[in-house]
Amino acid sequence: MLAAFLSTFLKVTGVLLLLSVPIFLLAKKRADTEISRKFLIGASTVGLFCAIAAAGAHRQITNCEGAGNHSCFDAGGAGLQLLAIAGFVVVAGIKTMDLYRDY
Repeated sequence: MLAAFLSTFLKVTGVLLLLSVPIFLLAKKRADTEISRKFLIGASTVGLFCAIAAAGAHRQITNCEGAGNHSCFDAGGAGLQLLAIAGFVVVAGIKTMDLYRDY
């Protein structure tokens, strides 16, 4: 369970930080560290949320398989993670366009 938590946290946070590079570059040109700090915190928060959901899904699947079922799948956990990541990406895209137009 800890392995699922850590791997999901590192993967999701890493991908979100890579997707936030344009925001960091535009914020650096404007000398606005507040925007960069907010997106760093946001990426970490979404990564933590997805990691908690992945750990919960892993535990649920393990309990399901332990009860004798062999076709266990947690679609709700995967969908919740996808929704959180998509929300971050949409907000990051809108903010990037906003910063680009102001620059």
